[in-house]
Amino acid sequence: MIPKKLHGQILASTKRDLQDEELSREALERVIASYPERMPLHQRHDLSRDTIGSIENLRVEADPEALGHYVIKGDIEIKDGALDPDLSGFSISFLEKIQSNAESPLHYVFLPYPLYRDSELVQSFLDDDESVYVGKFVKKQVDPLLIGLIGTGIALALGPEWDIQYRQRVRPAILKVISWLPTLAQRNASADLAQHVIGKRGEEVQLILIPERGAEESCLSPERVERVMGSAKRFLDEDEKSQMVGVRRIKFLWDPASSAYKLAHVEYLDGSDCYHA
Repeated sequence: MIPKKLHGQILASTKRDLQDEELSREALERVIASYPERMPLHQRHDLSRDTIGSIENLRVEADPEALGHYVIKGDIEIKDGALDPDLSGFSISFLEKIQSNAESPLHYVFLPYPLYRDSELVQSFLDDDESVYVGKFVKKQVDPLLIGLIGTGIALALGPEWDIQYRQRVRPAILKVISWLPTLAQRNASADLAQHVIGKRGEEVQLILIPERGAEESCLSPERVERVMGSAKRFLDEDEKSQMVGVRRIKFLWDPASSAYKLAHVEYLDGSDCYHA
């Protein structure tokens, strides 16, 4: 099977979009700087599904059709037969800071559109704790379900006593961020959880836990997050490629049948990825 290659696809623009927002050229440059050279492509920003290809060679160029505006372009490779025929185009997602009340915050919340435009909601998170980072989870698609991201600012080393360190340092931070889930639920929003661990090459590996929608508090309990830490350690210990090239992100998806998380997807530092679910 031969993958389909699409060169120079527009992924973002400084023009006003359907969410009535505008990105500056500087914002586009920041987005590119935050991305790896090559990364997997998700369909409709859904982290629970298999990727459909990859994006590389991201760059900012002048918009030839709108004087004074700029676009992000990228070269896309689509796996054979993976593209949804109803998909009309591609867009980016990224995280951006709104406000923080600490230099090295312990607790993070990234709000989806339009919640990040609610200044009272943003302030309520900042008032709730003295070490909070509030940001935007920008996805240039109006999702039927609003999904944000919560997480801690602690990177856990998965050494011999990782479980002790988890219970002493990470667990209290997990309890704080999951306490925000009811606030999001009141606004018809959900959230995935991000927790970082140290990989075999000394890199920070982002673990993403994707809970069952409507049961986030149960799925993201500290005990279940600890079990995922154990699963991540076993994977990193046993996966040869992780030790050779390093890992950027591992996603775990809640499985209602087994009432547990299963390893769903791995993104390596060389831009390759592997779907397990």
